[in-house]
Amino acid sequence: MTDKFEINNKTSESACLTDGDNLANLTSDLFIRVQSGDVCAFEKVVRLSARPLFRFLFRMVRNKDQAEDIVQETFLKTYLAIDQYDPKKASSSTWIFRIAHNLAIDYMRKPSTKMFWGKMDSFDENPNLDMPYSEETARDFVMKNELSEVLSQAIDKLPDKFREVFSLVEEQGLTYSEAALVCKCREGTIKSRLFRAKELIRISLAQHLDEL
Repeated sequence: MTDKFEINNKTSESACLTDGDNLANLTSDLFIRVQSGDVCAFEKVVRLSARPLFRFLFRMVRNKDQAEDIVQETFLKTYLAIDQYDPKKASSSTWIFRIAHNLAIDYMRKPSTKMFWGKMDSFDENPNLDMPYSEETARDFVMKNELSEVLSQAIDKLPDKFREVFSLVEEQGLTYSEAALVCKCREGTIKSRLFRAKELIRISLAQHLDEL
């Protein structure tokens, strides 16, 4: 690939992009416009889905650089295969997440793949890191951020299938049926994996609180 699609937090200056875009605006109509050759529509697809895809892929491969590369490859494959998209068979978000899912699975199956634990903070939007003034609110601040870190670690330590489902449903907002299409399993399996994921996370958080 000679050029990379833009993936950042800055508002695009392109006239075809608008403020306030989010994954909920990734509609089937937008994909149909891409099928007709609308370049602006594809730029908007990239803008809407870049961060959610990165967060989902980072949860799967746990490697920042590789997650970013897979996002780029996802956009390339999406563009090249856009004529295959059928809104009657899947929503646009399900379709693009399915492509990302398959690429991530291919990556994780490589013998040379090396996983590592890490923090998913590359795409945070201007986090406020200022310490509160009062001693009481300072303690609350520390506790909140400490628990956030423990939660992130608990999610990272989930078995792959549980972590994937948790990310799709709880972090990316897909429905059970959409997540089932992405993972190629039954809706009941998605619910079961999500329930188990939440139980494991709850246990991790409880253990942390007991140690305080």
